[in-house]
Amino acid sequence: MLKRHPLTVDQPIKNDTSNTSFNAMLVDVETEIQVEDILRSDNIEDYITNPVLYEAIQSLTEKQKEVISLAYVKGLTDTEISKVLNKSQQAVSKIHKAALKSICKFIEKKED
Repeated sequence: MLKRHPLTVDQPIKNDTSNTSFNAMLVDVETEIQVEDILRSDNIEDYITNPVLYEAIQSLTEKQKEVISLAYVKGLTDTEISKVLNKSQQAVSKIHKAALKSICKFIEKKED
């Protein structure tokens, strides 16, 4: 699993005795969406901002979405995913490849 590294916005502002970060200044306390909630999400759809890619992900089967989410949200390899899903590495690899192919076809179709 990938760990989040501190970003520049997480660093305290120089010459500020209160140790306020840029991130603290940017946070909108009235927003309904909390960054922490998104970062904890296991669902790849919560991370997609491109509408066409979002539609492409939505067109996948549940199993394909699960493999794609584990690969790109959790950062797992096909071997690690196979252990999580109790499937062979070859089966996971096939699902992963089919999902990527489906996404590419969907995007190409939308561009025409």
